[in-house]
Amino acid sequence: MPVTEGNGLKMPTAEETRVLSQSVKVKSVKASDFTGWEAVLKDPSKDPCKFLRSQNQGNWGSCQGQSLCNGAEARRWHITGDMVQYADMYAYNMSEALMSQNQVGRDEGTSIGSGVRLLTGNHSIENVKAGLPLESNWPYSTYERSYRSLIARAAKVEMEDGFVTEFGPLPDFDNLLAALPAGATGHIGTLWPCKWGTLNGRKLMNTVPGGRGGHATEIVWAEFINGQWYLKVWNSHGDGFYYMSRQVYDKLQSRSEPFAPFGGYILMPDNPVERWHKRTISGGGYL
Repeated sequence: MPVTEGNGLKMPTAEETRVLSQSVKVKSVKASDFTGWEAVLKDPSKDPCKFLRSQNQGNWGSCQGQSLCNGAEARRWHITGDMVQYADMYAYNMSEALMSQNQVGRDEGTSIGSGVRLLTGNHSIENVKAGLPLESNWPYSTYERSYRSLIARAAKVEMEDGFVTEFGPLPDFDNLLAALPAGATGHIGTLWPCKWGTLNGRKLMNTVPGGRGGHATEIVWAEFINGQWYLKVWNSHGDGFYYMSRQVYDKLQSRSEPFAPFGGYILMPDNPVERWHKRTISGGGYL
């Protein structure tokens, strides 16, 4: 069945795939680098989900921008203990610009890779810095319809750190689990809609989605339930997070291109292994 992008998630362009493949910083993620990760991941006080805001994209095709911001908010909280609200509409609007000047103002969705390029500064748009502004400086109600006005405004807004300097293909399930309490998130796209199950009163993605559309969400944490790990994936439909089972993640990650057709990346702060050892091994504590 062919995929219909609609105004949701777009396929990666050849240019963004080329740019990102040439600038990947995370070659591999190993659980053995994060000694004691299970204890931290099982500690409810370390879970960012209790602080992340509920997202609702409404009728906009902004899911990629919203998930990008939620990932940045989760990483920032892990590192600094500070929870802020990044500008979803900036992330969406500027991701349009990175895909094509003609894409700006069309509200047809953006690609997973365009968001990664925006956060990491992997683009050639002058005067537009890596990172994201705060929602207070770029409200969700503001959507620029022209490339020129968007870039002019972006050049003047104050940027905040998005806390991602290392990124790469999503690792296998166990290695991803270990990276989450070290500040990593997973920026993913899947086919949509899904056939949902339920777990602990929440939606459970327990079968690989096969809808004709696409949707972007963000893996921010995991929970150990009845002897099994489930990923907690932040959504932008007003329902907080949904659970994703290991079997679904494994099938999506093991494709020739992980999370094809839309793609997915692990996003990590700088020096995650060194920071982990400083906080947990050397007695520095953890947020």
